[in-house]
Amino acid sequence: MNSAELKHLDVGATENLKQLPEVGLDTEQEMKTWGPQEKKAFRTGAQAFYIATAKHLLKELPLENNLLTHLRFLNPCLTLGMEETTQSLKYVAACVPHIIKTEQVALLVDEWHSLHCKPAVEGTSSCTTPVDSYWAAALSADSQKYPLLSLLVHVLLPLPHGNADCERGFSKNKRILENRSSLGMTTINGIRQVKSYRKRFSSDPSSVPLSRDLVKAVKNSHKVYSERLQRESEEQERQKRKASSVANQPVAEKQLKLCEERDTLEKRLESSKAMLERAQSLIKAGLAQKNLKDIESGQVLLAEANSSLAENMAKLAATNEKLQKM
Repeated sequence: MNSAELKHLDVGATENLKQLPEVGLDTEQEMKTWGPQEKKAFRTGAQAFYIATAKHLLKELPLENNLLTHLRFLNPCLTLGMEETTQSLKYVAACVPHIIKTEQVALLVDEWHSLHCKPAVEGTSSCTTPVDSYWAAALSADSQKYPLLSLLVHVLLPLPHGNADCERGFSKNKRILENRSSLGMTTINGIRQVKSYRKRFSSDPSSVPLSRDLVKAVKNSHKVYSERLQRESEEQERQKRKASSVANQPVAEKQLKLCEERDTLEKRLESSKAMLERAQSLIKAGLAQKNLKDIESGQVLLAEANSSLAENMAKLAATNEKLQKM
């Protein structure tokens, strides 16, 4: 469903409502002692609140903000075409002329194609790695090679200044992480909740009264924590088994993996061809205007384009050959 359809969505329509609105487990427990009329009135009120909130969000959220739409090119998990991502890159660059000057846009696009005609950085998965971590890894190795792209990405990814609540949150998280090993967001949020609760008692743990509810909450937290560790352990074990059983994969699974690899190589090939066309046009324009700088830049770009083109074509041919033999 796109933004235009969302704008005209009737959130109060019967087909869009759940039979019973979710009110949370704790609330459900409290409601066990209520009468039928009380429960009905509460659920009706909760449903009305959800509907009013949804209408307010649909009215206030920037659903038709073109800049946000074009910023999708930063998300490596989205399977956007190279032409679409290039157009989005140009649009976003035009929105920040104080960062990327008009005459630098062509160079920015060159850097984009140069980055995407190479294999992904080892250890990063486009769909499992957070966007900021993905770009940090992608640009850290060759930041000098992609100065404009690095500048633009670093400008676009941070939250804007003035969001005091978020900035305070990041500041607290930084203090929690200081002199510690890397913590997950779940652990960080848990620490912050405990610190926040402790403030009720002047941040003195010995002043916190022990009650049945508190003990129950601690036991429940420990249970959830143990279950999370178990899930993470099982996921790590699953990944190890998956890595060790690559050679024994069924034919259909191997074929699917090769098809995905072929699609990735075809996208890299698109970038290589676009870079080649850009190099040729740069050299042609430089010769026409007797501009040695453009000719030299074009030759450097041409060498890189030819190298990546040959490499990606060879890999694509090898992948297609494997698919044909299956």
